[in-house]
Amino acid sequence: MKIQYLLSLVVLLTGLRTFADAPDFTLEAYRGNKKLPLVGVLIKAPAKHHFNVKAPMSAKTVATSTELHPTTVTDHEIRFEVEDASIPAQDSIAVEAYLCDDAKTFCIKKTGSVAIASAAPKAPPSGNLNKVVSDVELPNAKGAQKRDLTPKAEPATKPTTKPEAKARKDEHGFWDNAPDAARAESKKSGKPLLIDFYGIWCPPCNLFNEVVFPTREFKTEAKNFVLLKMDADAPGSWTLKSHFKIGGYPTIVFATSDLDEIDRAIGFFPKGEFVDQMKEAYAHRSMKIEDRVMSFRTKFLDGLQGLVESKWDQKDYKEAARFVQEGLKAQSDDQLDDPFFKVMDLALKAKEDEKVLKSSDSIAFLKQVHDNRAKASTAALLWYQYLMTSSDFFTSDQVLWAADAIDEVKSRINPKTLQIDGREMSLADLDALRVDTYETAKKPDLEAKAVKDTIASYRRLMKQLNDEKSRGLNLELAYFLGKDGQLQAATDIYEGFIKKFPKEFTYYFAAARHYQDNVKDLKRARECGDLAVQYAYGDNKLRSMARLLGIRAAQGDAQAGIAQAREILAQVPKYDGLSVRTGRYVAALEKEIDKASGKGTKK
Repeated sequence: MKIQYLLSLVVLLTGLRTFADAPDFTLEAYRGNKKLPLVGVLIKAPAKHHFNVKAPMSAKTVATSTELHPTTVTDHEIRFEVEDASIPAQDSIAVEAYLCDDAKTFCIKKTGSVAIASAAPKAPPSGNLNKVVSDVELPNAKGAQKRDLTPKAEPATKPTTKPEAKARKDEHGFWDNAPDAARAESKKSGKPLLIDFYGIWCPPCNLFNEVVFPTREFKTEAKNFVLLKMDADAPGSWTLKSHFKIGGYPTIVFATSDLDEIDRAIGFFPKGEFVDQMKEAYAHRSMKIEDRVMSFRTKFLDGLQGLVESKWDQKDYKEAARFVQEGLKAQSDDQLDDPFFKVMDLALKAKEDEKVLKSSDSIAFLKQVHDNRAKASTAALLWYQYLMTSSDFFTSDQVLWAADAIDEVKSRINPKTLQIDGREMSLADLDALRVDTYETAKKPDLEAKAVKDTIASYRRLMKQLNDEKSRGLNLELAYFLGKDGQLQAATDIYEGFIKKFPKEFTYYFAAARHYQDNVKDLKRARECGDLAVQYAYGDNKLRSMARLLGIRAAQGDAQAGIAQAREILAQVPKYDGLSVRTGRYVAALEKEIDKASGKGTKK
């Protein structure tokens, strides 16, 4: 539903230097004759390199945008041709292909162009237009079936990271997937790092780009930091994700050049609040986050609360439990009205044994939180909602206690920002949580009303942010429009973003679900699912394949889909420390394979 909640550095940097040294392929254009109005181009891999023939490749004329089709494909030569008498001699051919070194340390997209006027007038050896003579099924070949054909340990649609020799900053001043360049600047300048772990598919990540990073206030405070963006789904991010135990996105980590964590912000925060967090992190840039919290004389419990939530996000439940116990011991009699630490203590115990939630003591405590919710902190109420909707042990009426808790939190919304001050929660987020709550409670009438409230809240939020074209918010809006039966309005949003971003998996992934579940159009769902898998990378290829397999099974194409899924699973590198997120997606895809195989799964 709505809530969307690590590789040696030496190896990484060595790989980056290798990228920078990658040579170009060579191009040779040729033409046919009057009887065969042919235009073609032959590209050859340099010594000790080869083409990733299962990755996307393309060739087209620059002026007329005529597509050439691959007719001969080997690891070292690729030939593209088209028969078209209307292509002018003054035109040129632009080519894209993925070039890999034979040592298999990298694959990177390379481009090149050649003028048609320089083409030698000769026919190709094959003389057989548009026929792929290799046994490789090509994603962009005319008539080829669309399927993912990523080779083992080689990315299909983008390099693992940008070469450090060509490291650059984006329009907001962030080093773009260039950790060593950022750390070098941090060491030289003495400024701490601000590291934004993001996903291109992640709505709140997009919100930072749209409404926080472009602002004068952010740019002013950002002068105190070295900014670094890390695409959380690119293999080049895994070292830093492992080091900082990143559990969800966006996560923004403030750290020293030696990668000692100063603080972190989990989720989206409005401009004012995020700038305040930047100031706080800079003011304590010489202290690790745990040391700073333990040194507090005031706001000690607030600091512990932040540590508990951070450790939970990192899936470090042992440390979270330790800080919970510190909080329980530190609460004075006048602070016992806030049940945050008791709620978290129960949530952590339920992680070990969910049956603890059935005890009479647990139910009595949860009822007490409900009855005294006006005195509870916002954090306590949000975790209370999570606890009440994450288990099958509660009755429908008990689950509704969580809806009352959310309504209490809604009463605390800042009308100027439509956000909860100090929390990653907007009015729309809270309404979406109510949808989840009513769905869990099996109250369809209340759920339907909450869906309409959520749609209105997203539209209101976009207007408030003056960002009605927001990628992230529109994707969330489209989801709830689909749930509300407003299918054409949702379709228009998905197809609009697909047209604008035709090589980004995010929109195909979301649209595939929409067409399958809402519109009941399996043909278009399959098209979107195929393209989502083609353009996805990292963990997202796993989740995209899980969705595509469900669609293929619904079409009666389960066996071929299972083979494709197993091929992708076989390519997943076995990296230490990656079990949290990658493991979850691997398990989901394996579950989908079992389902498509007719084996079923146990709860």
